[in-house]
Amino acid sequence: FPIRDHYYEPLFDDGKLQKSLREARALPGVDFRREEQLALLQSLRFEGEFRDGRMILSRRAPLAGKRVRQRMVFADVTADSLTWDWQISKDDGATWHSAWRLQYTRRQ
Repeated sequence: FPIRDHYYEPLFDDGKLQKSLREARALPGVDFRREEQLALLQSLRFEGEFRDGRMILSRRAPLAGKRVRQRMVFADVTADSLTWDWQISKDDGATWHSAWRLQYTRRQ
């Protein structure tokens, strides 16, 4: 890895830890029981289908005070890569505009 001992690296050097990860510790700012967080998780409900070689997951959601449709499109899926498009429609799905595109490639 280009960055050593970074928390994303699966094999980190636990010899540098100040305390055991098994000890109870305070995690300020993390409270998964809060109503707002539960409401957010409930809002992330997508309906989906596999069509024309693509997985399409969509939902209706508020955006800037208006209801829009959002979708994730997973395409060009191979054993080593895939494309993920996040798209938004302001006309109930008649037209879609890409918010971003992610290209995933398996690390060799």
